[in-house]
Amino acid sequence: MLTSHYIWHIEKVGGKNTSFLTIIIIYITMHKKEEDEDVESTKIIFNKISVFAIQIFRSIESKVLPLGSGILLNRGDRYCIMSAKHNFENLGESRVGFYINKEFQTIPLTLSYSSGNDIISYPLDYALIRKLEENNYKFLPANQITYNYTFKDDIRFYMVGYPESQNKIKWITGELLVKPFEYVTQKKKNGFIEGDEIELEFHRRKLLTSKNECKQTAPQPYGNSGCGLWSYEEDKLTLVGIMVRFNNVNASFIVEKIKEVE
Repeated sequence: MLTSHYIWHIEKVGGKNTSFLTIIIIYITMHKKEEDEDVESTKIIFNKISVFAIQIFRSIESKVLPLGSGILLNRGDRYCIMSAKHNFENLGESRVGFYINKEFQTIPLTLSYSSGNDIISYPLDYALIRKLEENNYKFLPANQITYNYTFKDDIRFYMVGYPESQNKIKWITGELLVKPFEYVTQKKKNGFIEGDEIELEFHRRKLLTSKNECKQTAPQPYGNSGCGLWSYEEDKLTLVGIMVRFNNVNASFIVEKIKEVE
């Protein structure tokens, strides 16, 4: 998770003049408290997002394999899973679905709605909706989706995805161990905005954890495709885009804006 690094202030300010030691300690203590509060508020935002975020799997020859990420939506008369369209291409004989309570739950792919070049939604049947709600998942109301969002500089965005490298299935017991990837980002400086796509920061080897403020290497992002991009402005959480690609050369995520259903 991306976060600021308060140790940097100690090194930069403390090395200049030791006569300011007391002031520095007070400043750092106050700054640390502010950052602790910031980390705590970020965790709250991620908790709000996580009930709508879900991992998508494919099942083939009795094996369940990670496929991508998605968002559960309530669009009035339709309860859907929204994800990146390419997650559902070239699947062959595979079935697509969720892995809930040690069981694979198939998503019917007979009907779909396009919300962009690489964004698609599939309606879910009543039995699957009930199964998800019984397991504490929720469906994002339509009034928390922002269509054709206007991206601004220096605005924080939040992502919760499911990289396949973070998964482990105990085949004997059928238990699935999932570790979602929670990430804070912003529009990439000098990054492109092309059509409905925008480039966001993702320096995989230069992230800082929220727990101990140490640099770490993020997991390989494969499997994050289809996860939501969220804004939290004026105390309101809204879905503003869907992650569709990772650019390793530019150290960036590519996100597509959400359009009205076609």
